Amino acid sequence: MEKHHVPSDFNVNVKVDTGPREDLIKVLEDMRQEYELIIKKKHRDLDTWYKEQSAAMSQEAASPATVQSRQGDIHELKRTFQALEIDLQAQYSTKSALENMLSETQSRYSCKLQDMQEIISHYEEELTQLRHELERQNNEYQVLLGIKTHLEKEITTYRRLLEGESEGTREESKSSMKVSATPKIKAITQETINGRLVLCQVNEIQKHA
Repeated sequence: MEKHHVPSDFNVNVKVDTGPREDLIKVLEDMRQEYELIIKKKHRDLDTWYKEQSAAMSQEAASPATVQSRQGDIHELKRTFQALEIDLQAQYSTKSALENMLSETQSRYSCKLQDMQEIISHYEEELTQLRHELERQNNEYQVLLGIKTHLEKEITTYRRLLEGESEGTREESKSSMKVSATPKIKAITQETINGRLVLCQVNEIQKHA
């Protein structure tokens, strides 16, 4: 019977690698912050440029030619402003899309992480049950091993007793055979009274070597 040992430090460690999820979230957060900085900078630049152009036009609006030229500049400025507004809206849309992507990613990984935690808990429970089963089997084995050792000792004792009785029987048999093989002498005893035989007795006497 092979002995099974259950180590006392039987432990199971399960780790969940959340690195990819954290990296993706960090990338999306960095992109969101970068777009916000770009939007704020364009707002500041546009406001500064508009104020500078307005001040310049106010100073130079002395002649009709200058006014007409400035009107062209204003028209171009409006076109530039509209383009910047369109770009700003695109940036806002990109930001919103990134935020939605970030939210979906967090939700998806949260569900996956929850599923993995449930799977891990299930396997940890199975491992605990397996450890208890191994400990129970080891205890049963120790009990059976003790019974086996006890029986082997009893069998050894009985065998020695039987061998001792057998030796005694052989000694008695040899002694009996020796006595039987000893030569015997027949002794005849007769008793007479007034010449008349009244007793006749035959006795066997062992002859000593």
